[in-house]
Amino acid sequence: MTTPAPRPEREQIVAEATRGFLAVRPPELAETVRAAAIPHWFDAPLLAALLALPPDEAGRRYAALQEMPFVQAVGDRGHALHELTRRLLLDELWAERPADFRAWSRRAADYFDGQTDDTARIEAIYHWLVADPGRGADLFWEWDAEWSNTFRYNLVYALVQAGLEHDAAGRLAGRAKGWLYYSKGTLHSLYSENREALESLRISSEAAVDDRPLEANCIKSLGDVHVRLAEYPQARQRYEEAWPIYQAIGNRLGAANCISSLGDVSLAEEDYEAARVAFEEAASRYHELGARNDEASAFSRLADIFSNQQRYREAADVLSRAIELMPDYAMWYRNRANDYINAKDFAAAAADLARAAELQPDHPYLTLRRGDLAFKQGQYDEAAGHYRQGLAALPNPNSGHFGLGLALICLGQETEGLAEARRALALTYAPREIREFAEELEKLIAARPERSGLAEALALVRAWQPAKQAST
Repeated sequence: MTTPAPRPEREQIVAEATRGFLAVRPPELAETVRAAAIPHWFDAPLLAALLALPPDEAGRRYAALQEMPFVQAVGDRGHALHELTRRLLLDELWAERPADFRAWSRRAADYFDGQTDDTARIEAIYHWLVADPGRGADLFWEWDAEWSNTFRYNLVYALVQAGLEHDAAGRLAGRAKGWLYYSKGTLHSLYSENREALESLRISSEAAVDDRPLEANCIKSLGDVHVRLAEYPQARQRYEEAWPIYQAIGNRLGAANCISSLGDVSLAEEDYEAARVAFEEAASRYHELGARNDEASAFSRLADIFSNQQRYREAADVLSRAIELMPDYAMWYRNRANDYINAKDFAAAAADLARAAELQPDHPYLTLRRGDLAFKQGQYDEAAGHYRQGLAALPNPNSGHFGLGLALICLGQETEGLAEARRALALTYAPREIREFAEELEKLIAARPERSGLAEALALVRAWQPAKQAST
């Protein structure tokens, strides 16, 4: 057995003081403190559930705990142990009484399962990860998908942080650890943190023992990261690895997703015919499965073929088919607005953004698209405000930083604008995007050749080299 690393001196002092404090308390009160360490917060009803106490006894013990020096109030949730004390007690329980740790965790999970708010849901999953790791893994997967599909990434982040607490203490393995790091990797991908995404997905893949869906999802997600890094051969290889696994386990949706992703590779490589064939096949498969949103997504990717060729009206027409399938899905309106903006049909773009705002008012890409619309209309101050608001919520879209940089340059803030352009280029891997940046600058220079900062930004773009990043 591995010998635990010695604790820092401060932690040793706190641990010894806590042991001494509990040693002179009545045994039932000391046991209550240990049980109270299991949840992140507690009150009398939760203590009653953890220790199978009648309400009056739970209330008496709850009042006694509030007098202890390491207990603090946490608003309307009740009280909690100070975090260091809690962590030290959990470490000792896990090392010396793992059966009690799991039993109390199961009772906590059952208690929070009876509540409906998102915070309680995260707390329940946190406890299931230890009490019943298989069930915890399934719930982690289920709620990550639910919240990701509804763009509630703050809840996914909170769920991941809760799971990482167990992992840091060595309490997770197998599927539970695998789904935690899969979620962590996909979150990193969302925020363009590609190194972190690759590492998290590597850990997930290693933990994917006897979980073929997780294995396939890890491989496919690694392919997605390779696409973002413009590492197209590696991406293709990953998708071709994941595809037969999805087929073998009967996951027809996963197999269709791989076909669509192979289309993404062809699109990025500007093999538009191969991309069209892949997206149309994926759309057909989604249709057979009744997966209307995925079918709409395939039409959106077909629209990207036209967008990449600057055939924006045709792209908008294809996106209209996605909207017919899913008329209440905000993304398709945002995407079509982008094509209308590029086609300089600002009225149609504004109408689509207004509809997207009705459906999903707080999405960062809505704000970024508003920035694009204002910029194209020459409203640079308004555009800069929109870009800043969008980037505050979603920090790493390269197009957002580039748009902000151009808006600032056009406002006469050359130094700040060039700094944003550099940030955009540091987040850019695809040569096609660099061409688009250059074309936008060339248009601005042609219209206002005297404007300071534009030529300097164009020189930065032309000198771009893709960032080197370790691949998995």
